Order: sequence, then C-alpha cells, then structure tokens
Amino acid sequence: MAEATVKFNVGGKHFEVSRALIDAQSDTMFGRLVSDAWNDDPGKAVFIDRSGDIFAQVLGYLRYGSFQSPSHAWMFDRELDYYGITSAQASIKDQGSLLKVMDSFTEPLTQAQKSMTCF
Repeated sequence: MAEATVKFNVGGKHFEVSRALIDAQSDTMFGRLVSDAWNDDPGKAVFIDRSGDIFAQVLGYLRYGSFQSPSHAWMFDRELDYYGITSAQASIKDQGSLLKVMDSFTEPLTQAQKSMTCF
C-alpha cells in the first residue's frame, strides 16, 4: 500500500506533504525523487540539499498557485527551475513581480557601486 504522505528533509528542515500533491507533479523533480527508481524506502525522508525556507514557499505555490514573499522572488524562481516546475515561472513573470523585485535589488547596488572608490 502506498504511503499517504511523503517526507522531505530540505537543508535540515523537515516537511511532510500529501502524496497526492507530489503525484500531481509527476513530471517534475518531485515525481522522480519519490519514484520507485530513486526512493527505495518510501517511509524515509528524501534529503534535498537546498534551502528549506524557499522549499516551504515552493510547496505553498504547489498547494495554492501563488507565493507570498516578493523579497525572495528571484530565489523562488531559481528553485522552481531547479525542481522542474516551469509553468509557474511564466505566471510569475507575467505578473511582473519578479522583474520589479529584481530591479529593487539591482538599482541600489548600482548606485552604491557608483559611489565606491577603488584604491
């Protein structure tokens, strides 16, 4: 009998999610990580060497179709790419939030770079 939940250990943070959520992502890295070919012990947590904080947001996106932390949008986008969740990237970019956040990071940096003097 298949487990009702899947356990993940991501960067030392532990998550337990419904198997149905992961099965709905069968064409992504999630599907591969929990497949019989990769995971010989379904009761054991799957270790992923990534940020647990961002992973929580990725799970939130899979559950609800949106994310809540625009200050981490560029990291979120990178994690979606890592996990093979590409349909979400177009949605985020269409909203323009990712570009606005990236601009907010680079604009102050550019001004700071202009004021720096090299010795």
